[in-house]
Amino acid sequence: MKKSLKALAVLSLFGLGLGSVTACGGSSKSITVSVNGTAVGNGESVNVTEASTFTLNATVDNGSEDDVVVWSTNSPSAITFSSHSGAEITATANTPTTTGWVVAATLESDSTVTTAITVIVDEATRTYSISVDTTSAKTTFFQGETFSTQGLVVNETEYINGTEGDTVELGSSEYTTSIAVGTTLDTLGSQTVTVTSNVDESLTAT
Repeated sequence: MKKSLKALAVLSLFGLGLGSVTACGGSSKSITVSVNGTAVGNGESVNVTEASTFTLNATVDNGSEDDVVVWSTNSPSAITFSSHSGAEITATANTPTTTGWVVAATLESDSTVTTAITVIVDEATRTYSISVDTTSAKTTFFQGETFSTQGLVVNETEYINGTEGDTVELGSSEYTTSIAVGTTLDTLGSQTVTVTSNVDESLTAT
């Protein structure tokens, strides 16, 4: 009878031990990612526009104040980050893609806690305009002189999704004038000269 009671006591202690291990095992942390305030689940995709900047936010569920989130992507040149760590950062979409770039938020202290989303970058709408600067150009000619564009500055400006971007100066071979260079000017009075881009004839300036 005493042996039987001893055996029950050992089994009871062993059972309590197993219960303690089960309660402490495994991490319950996870990361919720949002793009511009909208949650995007692990493996899900979100669309942004080329050249746009968007906000990435990571919330560590069941986390603590000591948790640090690290951001990464499979194409560092296509998606650039304002910072590679932090609960909230900004990112810029540099390269269009229909298949998407992977962006991941990972717990620095435990790389198994991670959420990866796909960022599809839609190509931006680009428009262009040209303008002329006649500050240093010759604009007054005498009858019989030949027309010249010497000193004329022709600039082309790019607009991305309606936002003004880079402006470059066109070379003399990249545009034409409605009065050809070298034309003898015989007609008295004011004349309007139209400048047209050789790349896109819809771009004109006077």
